[in-house]
Amino acid sequence: MDVLYLAEADVERLLPMETALEALEAAFRAQAGGRAENHPRRRFHPAPGVFFHYMAASDSSCGYFGMKLYTSSPAGTRFLVPLYRSESGQLVALLEADFLGRTRTGAASGLATKLMARADAARLGLLGSGRQAPTQLEAIARVRRLREVRVYSPNPERRRAFAESTPSFNLCAVGAAAI
Repeated sequence: MDVLYLAEADVERLLPMETALEALEAAFRAQAGGRAENHPRRRFHPAPGVFFHYMAASDSSCGYFGMKLYTSSPAGTRFLVPLYRSESGQLVALLEADFLGRTRTGAASGLATKLMARADAARLGLLGSGRQAPTQLEAIARVRRLREVRVYSPNPERRRAFAESTPSFNLCAVGAAAI
């Protein structure tokens, strides 16, 4: 069997937030029911300025297991997910996983909002305007009808760029002095 390789652009095209929200809720339910297992992040430091991080999970209800592997260094961060079939241990896919991880993190916030925030909650405060902020906003906007979003970021350029990139919301970019 051939191994499916998905580059970042493929993952971004194939993983809408709605699918991520549904999959994450199913995974958390499987874990609560004892059908899924999650090993928390571990890391080691192979060279000065370089870290290798890894975490693994399995879900017998869907028949797969895998792990997220990533390196971080002054040159950047690189993410990969090998995915295996539970019944055979066969590698079925290798995914570039930067977008995947940001989407999963956003979906976790969306799911938490769905389950824990008031049904009429319509204002959101975001701390940070970095790479995960768009998926946080997108996921929460999928589970609540937002009227206003306030984003705090100490970096005025990134804060402004984030506010300008989300025109469908009444977004207020808040600087360090306002918090």
